[in-house]
Amino acid sequence: TRNFTLSNVASLINTGFEGGYKVYTALLTQAGNTNPPVATIMQNTLGGTIVWTRTGAGAYTATIAGVLFTLNKTMVFINGGSATATANIEWASPTTATVTIDTTADSVLTGASIEIRVYV
Repeated sequence: TRNFTLSNVASLINTGFEGGYKVYTALLTQAGNTNPPVATIMQNTLGGTIVWTRTGAGAYTATIAGVLFTLNKTMVFINGGSATATANIEWASPTTATVTIDTTADSVLTGASIEIRVYV
């Protein structure tokens, strides 16, 4: 039997756990025809800062310095949030420093939840 204090458990939750992956979790909102998504970050244990850019209508790129998005070990979970528009949202990780999101149109992400997991 092992005993843990509430402080130990809170620290584990707040800093992330070594559960086999590192994670970036955020709420994304994108509005307008030229604006990048704005991220409200919930958790980031990746070890770098993600910068969001708009590369075209409904196309957005998350860029992080370094080699953090490992080929065949990166997964993205995303939805449109509370946006009234419906669209297929696709993602790809074309490089080890970027993840791309394609919603086919602007203003589709309103409080959209995104989680990027990189398995170790």
